[in-house]
Amino acid sequence: MKNNKTLSLPVSILYVFFALFIGFILGAAVAFISDFFYFAFLFPILIGATAAWILGDVIKTRKIRSKPLIIFLSILMGLIIYGTYHVVSYTNFRTQAKSSFVARAEEEGTLTNQEIFDLSKEIVDFSLIQETGESGFLGYILFKAKVGVSIGKVFRSSKLNLGSFFTWIYWLIEFLLITGIVLASTTKDTNSELFCETCQDWITLKEHLGGIDEESKFQDLQDFIQQKKFNEAGQLLKQAVGVPSIEVYAKSCGCDTVDIKLSQTSFDINNDVAWRDILNTTISLAQLNEFKQNISA
Repeated sequence: MKNNKTLSLPVSILYVFFALFIGFILGAAVAFISDFFYFAFLFPILIGATAAWILGDVIKTRKIRSKPLIIFLSILMGLIIYGTYHVVSYTNFRTQAKSSFVARAEEEGTLTNQEIFDLSKEIVDFSLIQETGESGFLGYILFKAKVGVSIGKVFRSSKLNLGSFFTWIYWLIEFLLITGIVLASTTKDTNSELFCETCQDWITLKEHLGGIDEESKFQDLQDFIQQKKFNEAGQLLKQAVGVPSIEVYAKSCGCDTVDIKLSQTSFDINNDVAWRDILNTTISLAQLNEFKQNISA
């Protein structure tokens, strides 16, 4: 039996904040790396996959199964990652502008460090206002969009500039890539239908035990399973069978029982494979092991 002790709500919230903090770290790391090289579309895909793995692990560990909450956390993760990326890029922009100004001011030697800092900030904001009509972070984003994002090569010397309009489209695509990957991953297997309220644990994806394609023995298989004769039932099954057939699947969690489902396959009028559930039952873990031991490879 698994240990399904549920931790307190504050601890669960702490886990979620930790995952979101990792999102902040991911966004900051990409901002620093992008000063040297940047793979268009590939970076957002890798970031989204990493964030999905981190947040998905927290969701499963903390047994969060509310779909609206999972969607909210996934979108929030995407916003934190991509927002942090642009905020840190803005910080780097100001730092580089300040360094350039400090180098010139130190040559003249007429200003204190505080005066240099204040004056550099004013000059950067004044320049942004002159270019975009806005200062600060908003002015930086508008200026960056005005200049346009360059893609097509690994390094920033690429000459393929998207221009202002398509830069906004490109940023939107990057955000949707990151958030979409996180959403798709976290909502795929973490929902209330895959959670057992009895043992407070996740239900495994269904396991294919085997199948039988000898129609003369279809009824025998069903009778053996209903009569709990798993030695005989297991001996009828094979791992790979044709169509029509009866396929046997198992789903388990932290409970002492396993759900067994029998599905019958056949060809429909369009010659496509059709599936129909014909039997659902519950057996013990010991019976499942007995079942598996007698299935032919």
